[in-house]
Amino acid sequence: MDIVPFIKAWQLYIMFFMSGICGTLVFLTTKTGTLSARRKQILILLESSAMLLLLCDCFAYLYRGDVSSMGYGIVRISNFIVYLCMLVLPYGVSLYLRDLFANEGNMQSLPKRLAVCKTLFIAGVVLLVISQFTGLYYTFDAQNQYQRAPANALGYVFPLAMVLIQLSAIIQYRKLLTKRMTHALTLHLVMPVVASVVQLFTYGVSLINMTLVGMVIYLSMATRFAQKRERWRRASCRTAMPPRNKALRKVQEPMTSRP
Repeated sequence: MDIVPFIKAWQLYIMFFMSGICGTLVFLTTKTGTLSARRKQILILLESSAMLLLLCDCFAYLYRGDVSSMGYGIVRISNFIVYLCMLVLPYGVSLYLRDLFANEGNMQSLPKRLAVCKTLFIAGVVLLVISQFTGLYYTFDAQNQYQRAPANALGYVFPLAMVLIQLSAIIQYRKLLTKRMTHALTLHLVMPVVASVVQLFTYGVSLINMTLVGMVIYLSMATRFAQKRERWRRASCRTAMPPRNKALRKVQEPMTSRP
């Protein structure tokens, strides 16, 4: 079975389903007690942005061609949020990496290149806002249909630059992280790039957005698994370690038994 026609036929249902998963993860993240407050905030940012990305992509698709005042507003707001979330997601990953390197990696001085991601994020948001008045990225015709502008590719430069910076940091400092987390982060960054290449040969499929959200779900689950694994390891270490007074007695007994 050809996968592309299948995705085209079912992509709205797939995107609604995946956004529901992200919404559930947001709720579970707010309730979890195994994550630090900073890590929890970053995950909520990623999960809620992923949920909004797919929901707004669905609404932009459903209301395209609707020339009513409601359709006019929904299509424009939805497309703006889609482009905004495509900037927020890689920026959220840079925040995640900074927290990961500072805690699990025990780095005293964080990689300065990750701070560049904030500059790229701000520049991307500024250009996105400007594009709403100039048609730099996209326009809409008289039938309220989305039309890409010649400079549309510029909107993808900032997310891609952030991804490449993050990937270089992961490769350089991979020994400070566990293999599972390194694989999860690498997959999270590489798969959307692969999807963007495939997207060049397919039309009418939100492959990049679905891949981005899929990787956020995967990273969220990998984070939870890593935290639980660490708690189990610490609990097993405490169980295997003899009580302090017994350990001291075993050391002292040979000393007191000497003549």
